Formats: sequence, structure tokens, C-alpha cells
Amino acid sequence: MRVLVIGSGAREHAIVFACTRSERVDRVYYCGLENGGISMIARHIDISPDDFEGLSRFANEKIGKDGLTIVGPEAPLARGIVDRFTNDGLVILGPSELGAGMERSKYFCHLLLGKYGIQTAPFRAFISRTGAKEYIKERYFLNGNGNRCVIKADELMAGKGVLVPNNLEEALKAVDHLFSICKDKLILVEDYIAGNEYSFTAITDGKRMIPFAAVRDYKRQFDGDVGPNTGGQGCFGPVLNFADPTFVKMASIAERVIFALGSERIQYRGFLYLGFMVDKEGEPIILEINVRLGDPEAQVILNLMDSDPVELFAAAAKGDLKDMRVRWKNESCVCVVISSSRAGYKIYGLEEASKEGALVFHARTKRDESANFHTNGEGRTLSVVASGKSIEDARSIAYNGARHISFWRKNPSKGKQYYRKDIAFLDK
Repeated sequence: MRVLVIGSGAREHAIVFACTRSERVDRVYYCGLENGGISMIARHIDISPDDFEGLSRFANEKIGKDGLTIVGPEAPLARGIVDRFTNDGLVILGPSELGAGMERSKYFCHLLLGKYGIQTAPFRAFISRTGAKEYIKERYFLNGNGNRCVIKADELMAGKGVLVPNNLEEALKAVDHLFSICKDKLILVEDYIAGNEYSFTAITDGKRMIPFAAVRDYKRQFDGDVGPNTGGQGCFGPVLNFADPTFVKMASIAERVIFALGSERIQYRGFLYLGFMVDKEGEPIILEINVRLGDPEAQVILNLMDSDPVELFAAAAKGDLKDMRVRWKNESCVCVVISSSRAGYKIYGLEEASKEGALVFHARTKRDESANFHTNGEGRTLSVVASGKSIEDARSIAYNGARHISFWRKNPSKGKQYYRKDIAFLDK
């Protein structure tokens, strides 16, 4: 069996790595920007994830009707890659273009969930910055900074379209910022929900659902959960066992979301990611929905899985999870994301990190003719992932691995790398 993975980041590296461990798979391809780490274990094809015609042609020729395509990032899903592949008779894992609307448009997501009585944060949508600002002034920050809001762009923003202001001045600036960069000129203002945040992921065939281990990610850039929201600076799990009452509630809500999609005749076969906040009453409230595996959540979830992932993914893509079961390792897993300020830095310490027992998934790296790796862009560059008998053991291995890695200079203390030092400390 051959597999094509759409995308080339650290999440896709984790997906490719999981696929290469399957006895059913004899070859894996990936597309997008060439990734030095992924190219060590899979074949790169120089086709853009946006070139549906080229990808479909390649899949017909090289993957075949018995193969599988797995979509990593949200953008191709939102543009309808699954519809194109399905019409061409190819097996692909992911929701239809309509299903991807659950992530593409937060407004659409709110409306659909509201129609089926699924609780989200109270919100208002605005097409003018004046209206948004007046609403914020009337509703939020009336008693100091306690009554807060969250401001969201109603479009795909690579994890950077959500702003959580600390005061009225920041909120008004956030409105101006999002209207200046949003193509659709629609933003949402939501009530801020305080509580414990969880990342819940499941796989569905459109009717049935199999939940994955619940994890917790770190979106803020700096230690102590301060700084701007990013695509994710780290993750750990599992944070709840499958029998935990909170997990059971979250799984029940996910099933209601799948029922809502089916009732609207929206085809949805693939991953369903629900970002939950559990409030002080212990009730899970949906903060966001993503239509693919999270990044860095995928790096943790797939490393905890003890079943053949390709068998599971293919069954979901074909619409039949009826007889599927997933086994999970009796372990914990921690992911620490290492970022770079620019492209071109030589990367040191990868072998030393591996000797500590860590896996290193690459997001933006290039491999030169001398087999040296270099950073290939600004932002998240590597994910250092480790497993252990406990969260503490896994965290220790992950950070022992991360401390060896350096960008630009061989001595990590003089390098240009950055990573948070507080991932998986349980008082988050």
C-alpha cells in the first residue's frame, strides 16, 4: 500500500513516521515545501498542496485506488481537495469542503452548533470595526479587567487569528489589527471562558467516532502563558483517562457535532479536533473546532497510539469504522517545540537529542549535500517528543533532548533557538 501525505510540517512528519511503521505500507510520499527531516523517511514530490489537479494526477499514477491520501493542514481541506479526490475515485482522509467550513469560518461553526443546541461561548459577529468597538465598550472590562473577551478572525489564520486582550485598550487595538489583516472583514467577539483547557481529538467515518487520547497544548509564545498566540509551543498527554467523567462529556459533545454534520448532509470523514474549556461547574464548552490533527497535538497523540494508524485512517476514509479498535500505550508523552527567528541557521545536536531517547520531528528544515540540517524559515522549526512512564519522566527526556539542540552556534547557550521551559508542568 502506498500513502501520500499532503503537507510538510512537523505534524506531517509525525504522520509520515507513523505510516512508515505500518506493515501495510511499502512507500510514503509527501508534498509541499521540501522538509529535510521528512525526506529521510519518505519521498518528496514537488507539487504544491494547492495544485489539486497535479496531486490527483500523481495519486492516480503512483498511489492508486488501493492507496490512501492523508491531508495534514487545513487550507487544502478548506479549498475542497477531498471533493476533488473523491470525484476522481481516490481514497482520501479528510472532510469535504463544506465540512471544512467548521474551521474555515468560526461564524458558520457557531451557527451550526447553536442550531443543534451545542454550547459555545456567547458571541457577536461584526463587519465593521466601529460596531465591534462599541459592543466591546458596552459589554467588557466594565469592572476593571475581570470581564474579558476573545476576538477572532472569521477565516484561516494559521493559529494566529485569535487575540485575548487583557484590558480595553488592548481589545480596541485587537479589533483594528484583525480588520487590517482579514480578507473577509468579519470578526467575532466572544465572552472569555475561564477554566481548564483540553484538546480533544477523534476520528470519524461520518457516522461512528473513535476518540483519541486527550492532551493539552500551549498556545502562548512565552513561559507562563504570556505573549501572542501561536500555532502551539508544546503539548503533553494524556491528561484524562477514557473513563474520566469530563472525557465522557467531551466525547458525548463530539458525537453531537458529528450528528449535526450528518443531519445537514455534510460529508465528514477524518479527524475532528475540539478545543474545550471546562468551566468552574465542570462543564466542557467548545472554544474552537479544527478539521484536522492539531500541531503539536499530532506529535503526542500518534506517539501514544499502539495500533496500526494506517488501518484506522483507511477505514475512516472508506466510511467504515464499525470493527475498528484502537490500543493505547500505557505511557505519557511530551512535545517541546523549538523555534527560529529566520532561515539559514545550521542546526546542531540532533543526534545527541536522539541519544537521550527523544524523537525530533522537523517543521522547517533543509538538508545540505553534507547531510547538515539548517533552519528553513521563521517560527516553529523542530518538535522534540519523548515518552515515559509518567509525565515527569517524559518531560525530563524531552528537555534533556531539547537542551542539546542549537541553531547557528554549536554551544546551545550561544545559539539562536527558542523554546518554552514550562511545558507539561502540571500547574498550567
